[in-house]
Amino acid sequence: MVETMTAPGSDLALVFHFGSRSGGYVALAFFGSMFAALGWAVARELRRRVGMRRSWAAAVGFVLGSALLALTYLSSLDGFYEAELRGTSLTFHYLIATTPRIMPLESIADVRGTPAFRGLWRLRVVSSRGGDYESATSDRDVVKAASERLRSVIANLPPPR
Repeated sequence: MVETMTAPGSDLALVFHFGSRSGGYVALAFFGSMFAALGWAVARELRRRVGMRRSWAAAVGFVLGSALLALTYLSSLDGFYEAELRGTSLTFHYLIATTPRIMPLESIADVRGTPAFRGLWRLRVVSSRGGDYESATSDRDVVKAASERLRSVIANLPPPR
């Protein structure tokens, strides 16, 4: 989804939305709860069957639950959920990161849509400085519209001085 917005005292901004940020939070809470329960059950069984000390069993359960949640986040929920085009910079807003990442438009080397899984796509923005940024998964049409619009904006940039 693409929306145009204005902020008081600033120029026009173009915001691209990928995936559902609230859906990402719900999924994170659901899987976090599920993996916390699994970690707790593993810790309990380690104490009962193996006779492991309570602190060690809790540590193993915590590491297991945390690792599974991290794998779920990295495989399905990772990526920026909003890309805000304002002036000559593109700002990426992530699900968890509190500080957005800002990229000058002149440093963008490539913008393209890439297939992810189950018919979903990701927008991939490659920086000439070596950075590689991917969006959250979204519909193909949303990713295609965003990549075409960004390529158009980049093509119309004034030449560097």
